Amino acid sequence: MAQITQYLPTAQSKKSVKALLAHVESVSAEPAAGAGVPVYLQITTKFKEVVPKRVLIPHLVTIPHRITKSSTKCSVLLIVKDPQHKYKQVLQDPKSTETKDLFAEILSLSKLKARARGDRNKQLLLKSFDLIVADYRVIDLLPDILGKVFYLHNKRTPIPIHLSPPLAIAKPVGGQSAKYNTAKSQTAKKQEDLIDPTFIRAQVRGILKCTPVALVPSCTISIKVGFAGFPVEHLLENSEAVVRDLCRTVIKKGWENVKAVHIKTPESASLPMYKAED
Repeated sequence: MAQITQYLPTAQSKKSVKALLAHVESVSAEPAAGAGVPVYLQITTKFKEVVPKRVLIPHLVTIPHRITKSSTKCSVLLIVKDPQHKYKQVLQDPKSTETKDLFAEILSLSKLKARARGDRNKQLLLKSFDLIVADYRVIDLLPDILGKVFYLHNKRTPIPIHLSPPLAIAKPVGGQSAKYNTAKSQTAKKQEDLIDPTFIRAQVRGILKCTPVALVPSCTISIKVGFAGFPVEHLLENSEAVVRDLCRTVIKKGWENVKAVHIKTPESASLPMYKAED
């Protein structure tokens, strides 16, 4: 099958985006209020659910025009293993130019459990941060701690990061595989315990250039692609980037399996950008 260079038809997509932005402006009391209204892309598939069961870690799509604040303005929570002072000493050290101002707060699992007791406290925690990242070694423990407040609608689902880059180890020669496996395991463990501020900052900055996609057992995927204050071209380019990524990585059979693409706000009707021929 020939490589698709553009998925969304330009004329129809631009018409729908312009109509949506005009609608938001008409119902907003003030232009500033309308500019902050989120805009979502909805992709509907033909054949079956996108995934067989809910995926707790969001899929990240890099988009050309960011929808998040920059790392200097974004409130980021980092969740780590116990004890947390080990990580704070390195990452919030005044001499660490890479991360000293990167995280609004660093919490270990034990501290997080204390802060997240009851739905009310979970809601307060949810509203306190723009982004939550976690050491990948603790990510599987978080659903039991944070519960449905965080995970039911994937509002602030923690995103896993590595605290240090993986270490390449030379492969063994001859019959030294047992020694190699032992050395590899020991070295990997030591590498996991390292904290690399430069590597961590690069991951957080990369995440902030993405839009998260909640993958649930449904034939419809909803993805934030911007705000009503964005230029039309920025919304179109973000939408194209999202469709391209999902067709190549998530949607089985890709574009062939896409039935329709719409754009909307939380309160508006869905306006068509693409509809497959019957």
